[in-house]
Amino acid sequence: RGLGDVYKRQLSASVVVPPQSQIIDNGQSGFSTTTGWTHQAGEGLNGTNHYAGAGSGSSVATWTFSNLAPGMYRVSTTWSVHANRASNAPYTVLSNGTLLASAAINQTLTPSDLSENGANWEDLAVVQITNGNLTVRLTNAANGYVIADAVRIEKVAEIPNGPEWHNRRNSS
Repeated sequence: RGLGDVYKRQLSASVVVPPQSQIIDNGQSGFSTTTGWTHQAGEGLNGTNHYAGAGSGSSVATWTFSNLAPGMYRVSTTWSVHANRASNAPYTVLSNGTLLASAAINQTLTPSDLSENGANWEDLAVVQITNGNLTVRLTNAANGYVIADAVRIEKVAEIPNGPEWHNRRNSS
């Protein structure tokens, strides 16, 4: 070996980028409701929310996130607490109409999984997105008032790969 070979070093580094969240609040682009919802000022993230009384599920609030990079996403929601809220607010998480997760959330209790942007958030699920779209729906098929306030998503991981197979041959 020559003297120069002794001092050759290979360095590698990676940059860790903190997870970035996206929030759609009621009243913002990406949020919609069917009939049966009432806009309410003075409560919720940014001072407003929507509510619907217990019913058949025909009143639907929808939050739609588009152009997402493939990955695993943590999906969370927030609401204003009151004793007249549903203890079984039915949320579904979908991608292009395919059900990824569902959760019955007790809106009589304060969300408690994380705090961000001056709000407490409750996790609905961690889901895999491959096609760029994620939709969260809340209906009034519940036992009390349901509150449609805001939904937060955060990419928490890349999509896991399957096992890697290496074909090794002896070269003699």
